[in-house]
Amino acid sequence: MKNTIKRTSFYLLLGFLPLASNFLVAPLFTRVLPPVEYGLIALATLFQNYLTVTIDVGLKGGFSRYYFRFYKSSKIVSTLLSTTVIALVAIALITYTVLLFFGEQLFQLVFENKLFTFSRYGHYVFILSFSALLNAVVLSYFRNGENLKYFAILSISTFALMTLGAVTGVLIYKQGALGSIVGKMAGSGIIVLAFLIAFYKKHSLRFEWRLLKPMLKYGLPLIPFGLLGITIQNLDRFFIERYFNLQVLGQYNVAFLISTIPFILLNAFQSSINPGILKLLENTKSNNKVNAYKEISGNFRLMIFFMGITLLAMITLSGVVVMFYVGEEYREIIKYLPILILAFIPLIYQSMYSLLLFYHYQSKLLPLLSLFTLIVAVGLNMLLIPLYGVYGVAFAVLGKNIVYAICTFIAVKKKGFYVPEMFDLGKVKAIPFVISGCGLVAFIFIYMYPQLSHLITGIIGSLTGAFLLFFFRSEVISVFTSVKMKFNF
Repeated sequence: MKNTIKRTSFYLLLGFLPLASNFLVAPLFTRVLPPVEYGLIALATLFQNYLTVTIDVGLKGGFSRYYFRFYKSSKIVSTLLSTTVIALVAIALITYTVLLFFGEQLFQLVFENKLFTFSRYGHYVFILSFSALLNAVVLSYFRNGENLKYFAILSISTFALMTLGAVTGVLIYKQGALGSIVGKMAGSGIIVLAFLIAFYKKHSLRFEWRLLKPMLKYGLPLIPFGLLGITIQNLDRFFIERYFNLQVLGQYNVAFLISTIPFILLNAFQSSINPGILKLLENTKSNNKVNAYKEISGNFRLMIFFMGITLLAMITLSGVVVMFYVGEEYREIIKYLPILILAFIPLIYQSMYSLLLFYHYQSKLLPLLSLFTLIVAVGLNMLLIPLYGVYGVAFAVLGKNIVYAICTFIAVKKKGFYVPEMFDLGKVKAIPFVISGCGLVAFIFIYMYPQLSHLITGIIGSLTGAFLLFFFRSEVISVFTSVKMKFNF
């Protein structure tokens, strides 16, 4: 457990760097850029997400999965990485060639506004997407190999140059959304190119079809899953762009940025826990599986506990953050921000259940689950937006995440992969329900008294924290006693 906490803290710190970049520039950008420019950044992020899945064709997931099959042979793993990189370069060239001919028409078809065009933004977003994908594959290589030194160097250097590039593009060259995109593109591209050159000075660059073929077989079913997943995650911004305008989209994009903090935390836990779980399930004999399930359960408890504390802290501080952190034109987001924060809770469970589907090579099920969730999400948005406006978008996000988690759980149960011992959460299972109640009460009072949002979230969050402290008082006393004995207080 100590190693899990140590690794999680490490990956949490580094995992927050991409988000930290956006947070560092937000106080500046929300005071320099009008919401319309933030809306354009939101559309660039949408396009980048789809490009990443299209170029990736499931290879990043396939690489991670087969890494653990060959991880005992460094030579095969090195060839596996180079095969993945070469394949991604080839696919990227093909994709870019298609976009050169049809990119403008695609933008006109997908996006309602006329400001976001392929000729002005598309080329830069493409390079940013490709460099970020290569960066993710290299990070996966170092993470799976538990090479914390190089993982840290790559993460920190990418964070520093992308942040510097974005600030330079916006504040010095005054190019608005375009300056932010080009700056990040330059920072990401320089770092990953330098890393690959340095890596292949020491390792041979080899392509082997025998390694690519199983990765494609595993990863190709992930393409519809990835495309559907991206659509599900970004459906709220699609509907805002069509039902409202770029100004509302820009404001919502800042709220979305704040509400993505839990995603980074969850990714940190997954980076820390999942490799160990996969190795454990791959190598453990059947008569030792009880201990393995117990250890997995402990990791899940730890994850839910810290995720719950994070969500509670976000709700408690959200009023103060919105009042003092972002520009005045963006402060309307506090009215629906608590719902967007709560919407992450079902995804915690979805990530735990989907791990079993990945482990048992059931990637073909994932697109079906995503498709059903997408249909429900579209229906919720079309129903709720005419009735409640932007509030309807936030509640649709919460609803579709609940459906996604339930569908994944049902699939795991139907396949016979569900093991009760693995999901024995004890008292911790009460935390998400308590946090949900806190968020809903905060939303109601903010709706009634928006001018007091900073006081409302602070008071309700603090009372909820006090309740949880009392509920877990025995665990807190135990930890305090251990610390006191260790340091001889």
